[in-house]
Amino acid sequence: MKDKGCLLWTNLIVIILVIIFILLVSFTASAQTSLSLLYTPQDRGVGLRTDKQIEDYGLYSSVSYGNYIYPETYIKDHFRLVIGGTKYIDRSYVGAGVGVNTYGDYHFEGETVQRALLPVSLELCAGIRIERVVVGLAVDLLKYDIGINVGIVLKLK
Repeated sequence: MKDKGCLLWTNLIVIILVIIFILLVSFTASAQTSLSLLYTPQDRGVGLRTDKQIEDYGLYSSVSYGNYIYPETYIKDHFRLVIGGTKYIDRSYVGAGVGVNTYGDYHFEGETVQRALLPVSLELCAGIRIERVVVGLAVDLLKYDIGINVGIVLKLK
C-alpha cells in the first residue's frame, strides 16, 4: 500500500531533477559524452547512464527499471533516477549522486524491510575508461543496491 502524499512528492522531485538535468546538459554541449547500459542485479533492472565530462569534472544521470522478486516477497515497477557529479583523474572517475525511487505494488511476508522502499537515496560511483569503453560501478549508500554500467564514449575531447 502506498501513501499518496509521498507519491506526489516523489513524482515532483523526479520532475524537478529531470528539468535540472536537461538544463545542465544544454550548457555542456561541448563536453565529452559517454552512454552506458546499466544493470542492477538486486531488482533485475536495466537502464541507461549518461556522463558528461568537462575538464576534470562532470555530470551524470541514470535511469533504470526493475522488479524485486523473492520467495513470498515482491516490489514491482521500481523506477530509479539518479543525478550526480564526478571528478575525473586521468581515465578514472569517482562521483556522488542523489537518487529518486518510485515503486508500484509490493508485498512482504514477515518483517517489512523499509530500507527497500526509500524514496530518496545517496549513491557513490567509480569507473574507468579504456580507449572508448567505459566500465563503472555505483553503490547506493542507504539501500545497499548496486549498479553496473558498461558503455562507450560517443564524443572524445
